[in-house]
Amino acid sequence: MPRGRIVAAAMVALAGWGGLLLVPSSVRSAVDEPMVGELEGNAGFVEPAGPPIPETVLRARRRAEARAAVGRLSEDRYRDREAATKDLWELGEDAVEALEEGLAGADPEVAHRSRLILRRIRTGITPSTPQRVIELVQRYFERRSAGKQRVFEELLEERAFAQMLHLYRYEADPAVRDRCEEILNKAVLPAVLERMVAGQVDEAERLLRLAPVTDENCRRLAALLRSRGRLSAELEKNLEAGLPELDGAPPATGRAREVASMRLALFCASGDVAGAREVADWLGPVSYTHLTLPTKIV
Repeated sequence: MPRGRIVAAAMVALAGWGGLLLVPSSVRSAVDEPMVGELEGNAGFVEPAGPPIPETVLRARRRAEARAAVGRLSEDRYRDREAATKDLWELGEDAVEALEEGLAGADPEVAHRSRLILRRIRTGITPSTPQRVIELVQRYFERRSAGKQRVFEELLEERAFAQMLHLYRYEADPAVRDRCEEILNKAVLPAVLERMVAGQVDEAERLLRLAPVTDENCRRLAALLRSRGRLSAELEKNLEAGLPELDGAPPATGRAREVASMRLALFCASGDVAGAREVADWLGPVSYTHLTLPTKIV
């Protein structure tokens, strides 16, 4: 399926499952209308230059670039160190492994800069992030539990959805996570749809994986994976995680329940009613609401 249709179909799926938005007419037409080259006679069709480079190859290249850039963080000239810092910042998640190695190394300049860049990446701060949002993120780290909740409210007002998701993902205090989760859930769908409108489907998926593992977010992720043709691979990975407690009473919270919630959404999205029913029985009566949702996937 062409990338434009993947984005459009995924947006329709997410909107249908989330139940929070109407799908714009421009998105509906992207699904219904033929792509260039599908018209009679292939009028206007442009033959692509060649097959796309696999994402695994691109990622390996970016990680190699990151390691080289970490080595330049200790250059003698300040502007060279700053250039390496900017390069690593722009590489984002692909630079994390190299930066962690730099943080653990013996060179104090490399360790210091690696720490600063890692914080920026892990909080969703990019070179284009508004200064106001950067200040709020900094304030978040300076506050205690109630103060962090107020910062989350301000970030929501600024529509700093990606930063909220990153802060939540790396927050170690369960009390803070509980305080911020309700606010954060208001940001999940807008954050994902913003990325998809921009054609950044990989980033949209990554943000969904950062989101709280609620039933609704599991359904959204399953819908997106189905639209991308990656549902089977995700289900296989989920099944490998195992659920040894499946024969007993389910825990109220914890990793096992998160795995089961995602499995239920994946089974429903793939049309496996029997598998979904087994997990739903284990999770409890409320989980049966999932069983009607696959009809809404485009």
